[in-house]
Amino acid sequence: MGDDARMERAAHLIRKVLFPAEVGDAPLYHHTDSNGVHWINMDYTRNYPGGELMNEAIIGILEL
Repeated sequence: MGDDARMERAAHLIRKVLFPAEVGDAPLYHHTDSNGVHWINMDYTRNYPGGELMNEAIIGILEL
């Protein structure tokens, strides 16, 4: 998602515009990396972007 402002904007869109029925009061899960960049779960098997994350032990980023 990016920095704090972009994360807030994405959260607003997910909760209020794109997926209000699916999200309801559920939390929006995300990871913040060491550079302060927010990454939101986009797993297509979840009901909405920001659905529950996989176990932290298997989350990783591959940089080429």
